[in-house]
Amino acid sequence: MKRLLAAILSASLLLTGCAAERGDLDQRTDTVRENVQEEVSDVLPQTHGVDFDDLGNKQLLQYVEDSVYATTAEELGSDDYVIESVVATYVSKEYLEELNYNSRENIYFGYKLSEIEAQFDGAKYVFALDENGKTEVRAFEAYDDTFDQVLKNIAIGSGVILVCVTVSVVAGAVALPAAATVSTIFAASAKTGTTFALTSGALGAIASGTIRGFETGDVETTLKSAVLTGSEGFKWAAVTGVIGGGVNKALQLKSSAVSSKPTARESERKVLQKLGGSEQKSYLHGKEVAYGTPGSTRPDVVRNVGGRLEAVEVKNYDLNASRSPLATVLKRQLTERKTHLPDGATQRIVLDVTGRGYSPTFLKEVREDLGAELNPIYPKIPIDIMK
Repeated sequence: MKRLLAAILSASLLLTGCAAERGDLDQRTDTVRENVQEEVSDVLPQTHGVDFDDLGNKQLLQYVEDSVYATTAEELGSDDYVIESVVATYVSKEYLEELNYNSRENIYFGYKLSEIEAQFDGAKYVFALDENGKTEVRAFEAYDDTFDQVLKNIAIGSGVILVCVTVSVVAGAVALPAAATVSTIFAASAKTGTTFALTSGALGAIASGTIRGFETGDVETTLKSAVLTGSEGFKWAAVTGVIGGGVNKALQLKSSAVSSKPTARESERKVLQKLGGSEQKSYLHGKEVAYGTPGSTRPDVVRNVGGRLEAVEVKNYDLNASRSPLATVLKRQLTERKTHLPDGATQRIVLDVTGRGYSPTFLKEVREDLGAELNPIYPKIPIDIMK
């Protein structure tokens, strides 16, 4: 793992170990400089003609959602987690200037701040920079304007993009039991949309790190080793916490991205309806086991084909920018399925490209390239395209 990613993950671990309850956003800045481009290559997506000027561009918000989702899935690297949602929305500088400070009635993601903070369960902590520019964590005892003020402080472009990543833990740990749901809300800004796009993948690495922090329950020492410096081109802050009551109590935050693209969960349901069978069954050492059994593998859809079990993996990725993390996730999943599915089981991949506008030529190239990369693990695996 490259040095910058290690630093980012260390920062996220301390942040999450403090179990924030509400939108006590911390101000924390990240550097994306030319001399560290190679170091962040592990967490940033491949880019193909990325060019966005306005932070409010719906295509940019879609790019950010896709990038953060792909990186989060790659970094978690286990079926012990479910990414429930990745939602991005834009807050203009004009709106920020009109905010009522010291009020929990300001609207974000279509909800009042008071409603968003009510999701979180546990102690309140602020993650911020002290007067010497060092990271500090302090208990938060009463409402102040931290959330609103940080948004205004980091608005170095036309506004701020908020990204909410919600992940459920299927197989729990001592400090974070099964069925727990962790939500991390990022506030970030950049001078240009392109800068934001090229940096957004790192937020996924941070989101996955927050889960690890909650699971260990002992992260303060880890955070002390994190060293991140400021940047004039990109700034971010974050708040994270465990949602009381699990995913069923999580708010359905509103996205500002392109609406024609289905969510990952919608894609899975679409495939289930089309192919039939069952969803979210878990297997370990050739046998079906209870949902959430540690170490088990969990295909999106399973069905009977010719008397044999077929496991179907459904993916809804940006095939331009996120093909590398897609391949990484599929390699892991195909390998685990081969180990834990019943003898004789087969596998299939479905790529949902609804609303993407990809050409037939491009999709043919993707299928060939992806098939070739997966061939050493699963020769000639069927890859279907769903529109």
